[in-house]
Amino acid sequence: MNGWGSRMKKELSVKWFDVWHSALDEALAVLPEMDGCPNELFKSLAQNGLGVTKRVALVTKKDVPVAVVGVKKRADSWAPVTHYLVPGCLFPMNEAYLGSILDALDINLWVSWWRNKTPIPTFRNLRKVETIPTYRLDLTGDYESQWTKKQRKNVRAALNRCQEFNFVVDPPKSAEWVIKNCNRKWSEDPDALDRNLSDQLITANYLQKINRLHAPILMDKGEFIAGSTLIVHDDDLVGTFIYRMPDYDKYGIGSCLMVLIFSWAKNAGFNGVDIGGDYSDYKQHWAPQDGEKTNINVCPTRLMLSKRVRSALDRVEKKTKLTLGLHEEA
Repeated sequence: MNGWGSRMKKELSVKWFDVWHSALDEALAVLPEMDGCPNELFKSLAQNGLGVTKRVALVTKKDVPVAVVGVKKRADSWAPVTHYLVPGCLFPMNEAYLGSILDALDINLWVSWWRNKTPIPTFRNLRKVETIPTYRLDLTGDYESQWTKKQRKNVRAALNRCQEFNFVVDPPKSAEWVIKNCNRKWSEDPDALDRNLSDQLITANYLQKINRLHAPILMDKGEFIAGSTLIVHDDDLVGTFIYRMPDYDKYGIGSCLMVLIFSWAKNAGFNGVDIGGDYSDYKQHWAPQDGEKTNINVCPTRLMLSKRVRSALDRVEKKTKLTLGLHEEA
């Protein structure tokens, strides 16, 4: 972590909004625009659910804007509206103040450090850091040589079984199909599914419109059977969602899709494909570790202590109920 400290906290003022205000537009006009998340997209994400599950903060120093921060509610914390939607993006800001901005917000906040170009800053209220390795396939050389002999054999077998399927990039509704099906498969919270899905579709539709997101698809007789979404970031493609129809697993469509994505990406001039973290046992068969993503929790002391007290009281209550139940049975 570098030396961006929190000494400037007292110099920063924070004003929260539950509805969009012209002052936020004025601030966006003078702050640096994020490369991966243009102001138009950031504003759309911030306004989607604003006043219900989201809030926006205008952070200033002596009336000069230093950040416009959009956050969304999680179970017992907050996260930026861009959280794991676009790599390397938090919110529009003067980056010299980042550590101070997060401390000044005075909320229990989780942020992701994911393909960011600068080191993680120092936070006065830093509480937790979780790091996950990420995997990236370098396409500038003979990328298949990075696979084991067994992996190359499995790839050839999958391609042979999938010869009748068609590989198409960015057919209509492709990103939406992948994202919706992926969410239905993995989401355990229906309410969170609706909230997250809406933001994911806003992001995908916007980025696909400006050629910054691609959705390669495998099709069988005109029907989608597998697909992925990948965001253009620097000279790489960064995988965000992937889904395959379970009925087609016997063909090895997951492996087939991965291989065709790599081949298409190389021919399209990309330097690599970042397939992300999690499920490392599977992903390390495709690509070596080449980076990491970090989840950072910044939380004021009073909120942290309050949370600990609530947790302690919950434990006492559960223990008391258990004890009373045992006495009643006796």
